Amino acid sequence: MLENGHVSVTTAETGGISVCRMSHTEIDGRMSRLHFEYLIGRPAGIERATEVHDLGLFTPEEMHECFRQAELQVTFEPVGLSGRGLYVARAA
Repeated sequence: MLENGHVSVTTAETGGISVCRMSHTEIDGRMSRLHFEYLIGRPAGIERATEVHDLGLFTPEEMHECFRQAELQVTFEPVGLSGRGLYVARAA
């Protein structure tokens, strides 16, 4: 479940590159804003990058109605790829 003020950290290392991604979530009504800050470490030094994702928040009923209007058949996998569920839609 998405929480206002949620902070997370993910790190990874491979081939001499280390990456740290920290995120912060803001919820405003039916919109969420995810702030991402990256530190990318290489032998030549450390770089910093940022990005912001603005995402709409929809009910399952609204999602199903959008798929129906697009004439798609939809199933919902409750676990999905990341444990948060996944909609799979196909042409009817």
